Amino acid sequence: MPDLSDRRKPAGIITVTDVVSFITSALFIGLSLYTGFILAAVNEAHARDIRSIALLTGAYGLVRLWRTIRAVQAHRNHVHQNH
Repeated sequence: MPDLSDRRKPAGIITVTDVVSFITSALFIGLSLYTGFILAAVNEAHARDIRSIALLTGAYGLVRLWRTIRAVQAHRNHVHQNH
């Protein structure tokens, strides 16, 4: 079997891991919007608690998105510096 531990992705190519990370970020952000607006409106008795949970979920999605973007940029900068 070939050793795949030292393989590098070529410049400009987004990997499956990057795509999955972007999708996961979007899902967390979408879930927070749905929870914050739809569920809080339906269940007004617990709206404050629901919105707090939605805010935390959205914050996690945004942090995950930010980390993914930074990782892709860091990889591209690293590849361009080495060529």
